[in-house]
Amino acid sequence: MRKVIIIGGGAAGLAAAIASAENGAETTVLEAAKKPGRKITLSGNGRCNLSNTAFPEHMYHGSDPAFAEQLLRDNREMLTAFFRSCGIVTRTVGTGIYPYSEEAPSVLENFLSRAEALGVRIRNNTPCVGIEREGEHFLVHTPSWKYEADRVILACGSPAFAEKGSTGGNGYGLASSLGHSVKEPIPALVPVVLRGGIFPKWAGARARGVVKLLCDGEELLRSEGQIQFTKYGISGIPVMDVSGTAARCLAEGRKVSMALDLMPELALTEAENLLRARKQFGTGILPAKVAAVLASYPYVTDDPSGLAKRLKGSEWEVESVRPMSEAQCASGGIPVQETDRRTMESVFVPGLYLTGEMLDIDGICGGYNLSFAFLTGICAGRSAADD
Repeated sequence: MRKVIIIGGGAAGLAAAIASAENGAETTVLEAAKKPGRKITLSGNGRCNLSNTAFPEHMYHGSDPAFAEQLLRDNREMLTAFFRSCGIVTRTVGTGIYPYSEEAPSVLENFLSRAEALGVRIRNNTPCVGIEREGEHFLVHTPSWKYEADRVILACGSPAFAEKGSTGGNGYGLASSLGHSVKEPIPALVPVVLRGGIFPKWAGARARGVVKLLCDGEELLRSEGQIQFTKYGISGIPVMDVSGTAARCLAEGRKVSMALDLMPELALTEAENLLRARKQFGTGILPAKVAAVLASYPYVTDDPSGLAKRLKGSEWEVESVRPMSEAQCASGGIPVQETDRRTMESVFVPGLYLTGEMLDIDGICGGYNLSFAFLTGICAGRSAADD
């Protein structure tokens, strides 16, 4: 029986373990933290957005976004069948796919029950500190033991929102020691810090609108949804969807800004005419805090033309993004080109597989990152177990 060791017990690792065991391999998961699957229980604000039925433009970023998109397009039904095999009944809310209970912990419970039924061994508090290739086999080193394996799957995740003691980010070093390159991970799906000191005045407000990401004056991305105004800048799904690219541009030393259209349904002239007919700017249109900031920054104005331009296209320079500890995922990692994209096997080390957030792929909000983790884990698990 083939022995498969999986390093990391998150979404990709558990999917790989179940797929490996289903295909007859003796499967062991090494998890550095006290318990596996912490990020699963926190995803989707505790509801666990498992996947999505929509395929918007720019749903993935990284070294090969088209691969990630096609992987999801081609395997939607397979992924749903995988959930069912684990006892997870799903429902579609809007375009998002959730567990029927809409309780994230139930997803983890079902994965662990399925893994246990298949004989998967999960070793918690067991970090991997090194991997050696010995002929056609591997030696996986932990602080207290050496595990022999025929195949090794790296599912260590990223340092984003990582629990202390988890494998988040550790996998990059393991992969690098075996010949892989690593693009420095930076925060993605993270709130944004704007330059200026006025933002505490709008903190706590929310408004729907379009966020446009500008880099050296060129629009790179845009996203629409509810914007959250914070004491340091802005957050919310549309901000987080473009934040990874913003962080990458900042790291390259480029000038980054975000333009907010808080009335995207109207053209500029329509917005101006609407404001001319009103005594008070923003009342009934914007939250009072946001209207007050737009009317007073960078200078006080009550001119309908100027206010309309701020309403439709106020531009704010991005100073930074919030730290990795607040990010839902990371941008960067191991280029997908260094894997066989059918099996996720390393092109450098036969028998080594790379999955999930370790790869240079990050998706927008809405279950896209979890889908990528599950699918790459399943592909790797099936291939690793295949004789």
